[in-house]
Amino acid sequence: MSVDPSARPRSTAAAPWHIAVLHGGPSSEHDISVVTARGVVASLFAGGHTVTPVWVDRAGAWHFSPAFRQGEDGAPSSTPAPDSGVASPTPLSAPEALARLRDSGIDCAFLAFHGTYGEDGRVQGALELAGVPYTGSRVTATALAMDKPLARRVLAS
Repeated sequence: MSVDPSARPRSTAAAPWHIAVLHGGPSSEHDISVVTARGVVASLFAGGHTVTPVWVDRAGAWHFSPAFRQGEDGAPSSTPAPDSGVASPTPLSAPEALARLRDSGIDCAFLAFHGTYGEDGRVQGALELAGVPYTGSRVTATALAMDKPLARRVLAS
């Protein structure tokens, strides 16, 4: 369920979005995912969007940070940087987190995962089942790209 801008529930294409930035995860590339998320959060915030960082710890628990949004005067409501590495008092399981994302009113989940877990189709599949729009390739393309020998065979044919 990649994001289709024409299907946005907004009245104008220029309206700011509310974007959840998903990052971390139980991958060996956890730390680089956190670095990526910091840049993404800062860029989206600078573009006027409301951003909710969602950090997945190495054990697979999901942690929601408060949303960063611009005040009416253009000043930030808080410092836009994900609280990655800081456990929230009530971490959520993946199903609980997916339900929260679905019901939160976000426009899109930006996937800032690296390596397995976020680049192998699992998170994309879960987001699709939960009805949460997300960035990037869909499940099949993502899973195929992670299986390098199979991807080579498919591309060669």
